[in-house]
Amino acid sequence: MQMTDPTVITPGSDFGPRYHIEALLGQGGMGRVYKAHDKELDRTVAIKVVRPGAMEETDALGRFKQELVLASKISHKNILRIHDLGEVHGMKFITMAYVEGQDLYQIMKDNPRMPLERVLKFATQLAGALASAHTENVVHRDLKPQNILVDKSDQIYVSDFGLAKSFAEGAIGMTQTGAFLGTPRYMSPEQVEGKPTDGRSDLYAYGLILYEMVTGDVPFTGDSALKVMYQRIQERPKNPRSINPEVPNWLDRVIMRCLEKDPNDRYQNAYDILADLQGAQATGSVSRSRISSRGGASIQIQIPQFASRRWIWIVCGVVALLVLALAIPQVRHIVLGWRGQGNAASVSGVPRLSSFGAKGTSIVPGVPPVSNGRFVAVLPLQILGDSSQLDYVAKGVEEALSTKLFQLKDVRVTSNEATDQVDQKQPLPKIARALGANLLVQGVLQAAGDKMRITMNLEDIADGKRLWSAEFDGVVGDLFTLEDQIYNQLVSALDLNPTNDELAAAAARPTDNIGAYDLYLRGRNSLRGHDEKSYQSALDFFDQARKLDPK
Repeated sequence: MQMTDPTVITPGSDFGPRYHIEALLGQGGMGRVYKAHDKELDRTVAIKVVRPGAMEETDALGRFKQELVLASKISHKNILRIHDLGEVHGMKFITMAYVEGQDLYQIMKDNPRMPLERVLKFATQLAGALASAHTENVVHRDLKPQNILVDKSDQIYVSDFGLAKSFAEGAIGMTQTGAFLGTPRYMSPEQVEGKPTDGRSDLYAYGLILYEMVTGDVPFTGDSALKVMYQRIQERPKNPRSINPEVPNWLDRVIMRCLEKDPNDRYQNAYDILADLQGAQATGSVSRSRISSRGGASIQIQIPQFASRRWIWIVCGVVALLVLALAIPQVRHIVLGWRGQGNAASVSGVPRLSSFGAKGTSIVPGVPPVSNGRFVAVLPLQILGDSSQLDYVAKGVEEALSTKLFQLKDVRVTSNEATDQVDQKQPLPKIARALGANLLVQGVLQAAGDKMRITMNLEDIADGKRLWSAEFDGVVGDLFTLEDQIYNQLVSALDLNPTNDELAAAAARPTDNIGAYDLYLRGRNSLRGHDEKSYQSALDFFDQARKLDPK
């Protein structure tokens, strides 16, 4: 180890009693990053070692510790896992997960104007990571390709939360000495001007990264960093399509919206970006049931012109199945919105209140105060990943929660058909007004292989605050357990005390056979296709489910 710079560690030597240094991964003004073997846990890690001088010269030690604390708060597959903070020979270091691959900067350098499929793969993962961080009220503030690691399977990992700061702390773009925090090439206009920043600053940097991936260029150029930063405040960027005509119109619009100078004109959260990325790739639209704004349900069934008369029998079979299903009260509620927003106010009884907002008040016009009753809408779960493989699971979770909540006398539940019609890109207060709800349940479903994670939130729109947020991990085979866990925590967040009868009703399941339940959900999802192939697929799923559980 050299005396001139203690962060220079020779590969093949030990760093303290626990770590064996294997290779230098990178270096900068703050210090160096090494690949190392953790002898205690027998795993490969990355170690970031910071120069003692850097700690003395700046507030780096505070940011260094903050990187550990903030990154550890966020649990997401696309955010680099931080293991530990330690000290060896007076040098502070962080150990983190080791990623075998390259950073996005090197990939973009080697592959200017990446193929659209790869751009979208990176864009979706990055938006998911930002959504998770922002849900924990953490903004990165220095998002750039060098801080995005990519493994050999093209999975990304966002790293370097050293400049991150909680929204609640009123993060600004400068230190007390006037030094900018962040990288000028990827700074948002508000960071350049030293104004308060929030998650929308990350979304601006996200737009710059997408711009660079599809064009191989940057929207602003100049002979100095200050000139580029000035342009960002004063000028509108060139459209990506003006540089690369092969960029789809919808992707051009997504990028340009991220790059709006005024944060209020950008996307307001990363979930909206995900919705546009996934929705714009759909090749067709699905005819859906329509619900009256007054709560009356009207179902539109479109029957295609079939080439064969046998399809008449198939449609009859589907209709017969639906008629049988409607005989079950819980299913009837799901299909027809038995207690929709229209009749919610006519039900007698005022729910018990305790920790909710100010009695008899609502900060949002048109949204009833919680003292008038708990009017809950369970919104369709957003899907991160292949929606064709996860849509039926998401729909099943949504309907299960609605059905269980429907059986509580102190809750009024908006019908699933009404929530299906809502554009979730709208502001939450507008969604709540449209549904006649003061409490919104939101969820995000993501999967990797056979594992899945469901993130749920409960928003008190009347009082303008989030009451609850939690993550649930498992596999499709755990769906019953996951639904029960989500429901139990949601009931607790709603400050409810169910009766014994309500507890028993919530515990009841349509079947004890998870395989039959999975097939049933797939069949219900197929029915939404409204074409002969979808109907046949639904019948096949229902038939398989019936064989597994004749009841």
